[in-house]
Amino acid sequence: MWLWTSFRSYYLRELGSGEVWRVSIPTLHSEAEKQTPTSPRRMGTRGLDRQRAEHAADWGRAPTQDSLKGCNLIFPNDVNGDVLRRMEARGDDLTRPRNIDFTVVFADAISADQFAEHFLALGFAVSVRETATEEDFPWDVIVVKHMAPTYDGITDFENLLQSVADGWNGHNDGWGCFSQPNIH
Repeated sequence: MWLWTSFRSYYLRELGSGEVWRVSIPTLHSEAEKQTPTSPRRMGTRGLDRQRAEHAADWGRAPTQDSLKGCNLIFPNDVNGDVLRRMEARGDDLTRPRNIDFTVVFADAISADQFAEHFLALGFAVSVRETATEEDFPWDVIVVKHMAPTYDGITDFENLLQSVADGWNGHNDGWGCFSQPNIH
């Protein structure tokens, strides 16, 4: 069996004190884990702009009959609809609630911290870290919401996040969650 390990570094900033830690998280991968239909998969829209540039022909098209085989739900033809359609086609039970990570990016730590404090005060789990995924917006704020991944729910929450992020010149950078396999 083929195995490999990857390391992802995160810079975590503690709210309040501003202290920063660098954390490297090892992940062990195997070919078998990619082929197991019940293993949790991370799905979402994070980084789709970069993926779209690499695979432009596969994105933004109307779904074909083949791609909809076994799907019970129809979604709009946009980024969120594309991801939800693919999740359902892979056997994800979209009626099962789970934690969904919504990422909003900022140009500076102060803006990221203030945005995070706003959602922390509303009762959401929030983390702030410097990842430099986007060169001009190196600070990621992840807001976790427990919900079923519905098109309207995700879109409405992204709109709320963006309306608040506008006050600190931030912008949405996608969402992600682990799959919840159909148990029927």
